[in-house]
Amino acid sequence: MYALGTAHHQCAVWCAAGGIPVSILGDDGKVYVVLKLEDDGTNVANPTILKIQTHKVTVNGDLFERDGVNYLFVTQVADDQGIINLTHAENGIQPFGE
Repeated sequence: MYALGTAHHQCAVWCAAGGIPVSILGDDGKVYVVLKLEDDGTNVANPTILKIQTHKVTVNGDLFERDGVNYLFVTQVADDQGIINLTHAENGIQPFGE
């Protein structure tokens, strides 16, 4: 839905809990699909993924690119700054808009 921060938070949690692949939007503007997060055996409703939805994070891990898609195997969430992009004023509460 391309929303950011708090405007997208609840949707992001619902999608991740439902097993929809989660991505990280990098400072470089690229999207990185998270295939594995830390030591968890599954990404479907992964508790760590649910916890960091819409947060600004720095991660360590392995990056793979195939057919123009970036994939991450995250070995560590090195920094979690929480939700820093409070976007309700610009975008309303997603998916409902203003």
